[in-house]
Amino acid sequence: MITVEDASGAVVPGATLTLVEHQTNDTRTANTNGSGDYTFENLPIGVYTLTIGRSGYSTRVYSAVIVQAGQVTDLKGAAYRRQHHHNGTGYGSDVPRASDHLQ
Repeated sequence: MITVEDASGAVVPGATLTLVEHQTNDTRTANTNGSGDYTFENLPIGVYTLTIGRSGYSTRVYSAVIVQAGQVTDLKGAAYRRQHHHNGTGYGSDVPRASDHLQ
């Protein structure tokens, strides 16, 4: 199961999850439910890249998610609200409020 939380620990419903297997490029896409969760079922064994995105949040990428036979892989992904800081150039920057958490 994948659970997406923001920097404060609040769940992020409606986050888009994209899971891509490294060797075959098999791609699966889903959205988290109201509890910030989603479970990809019947995944082939392999190494995957997981991308988490949602409007108003910075995109997070986890590039080495390992799926093994007969095991459940639980992941906790972090999603960060975009914070725009004026930096003197007229452009904002996306600043995460905490470090990545992947368990």
